[in-house]
Amino acid sequence: LLAQNGGPSQSGAIPEGRTNIERWNAMTLDQQRAYWEFFAEGFEQYAMSGKAPTKALQSAFERNGLKKVDPARGEAFDPHLHQAMMEQPSDTVQGGQVIQTLQAGYALFGRTVRPAMVVVAAKGSGAAAGNAAYAAAGATGGNFDQKA
Repeated sequence: LLAQNGGPSQSGAIPEGRTNIERWNAMTLDQQRAYWEFFAEGFEQYAMSGKAPTKALQSAFERNGLKKVDPARGEAFDPHLHQAMMEQPSDTVQGGQVIQTLQAGYALFGRTVRPAMVVVAAKGSGAAAGNAAYAAAGATGGNFDQKA
């Protein structure tokens, strides 16, 4: 019934040449009612099972060009894909690299839809830098401007 009227099919693709409104208007009232009952039943099953359909939804997004941007710790900060929410020193991650992802972002066909919100390591961070400015025990604050 659904596939005959341009509804969901096995491939999940929308038939060319027909919009959702055209398909809906081509259905009888009984067919429209059956369509809604089909989706309501599926939604109720997900709600009752406690499982969110994230995997199915994510795979549908990826099939249609929407990719999740979720940078890993140590990945280089990319201002085209990431939004720096904070900058903090780190002993383990080099400056300019992602320390933590606060919220994943999305890109559609290579264009950013929503940037990933990240925490970035401050300049001079990392094991090689030694974080001398932050790790000096007993420092008296001699790096401030005394002429002001």
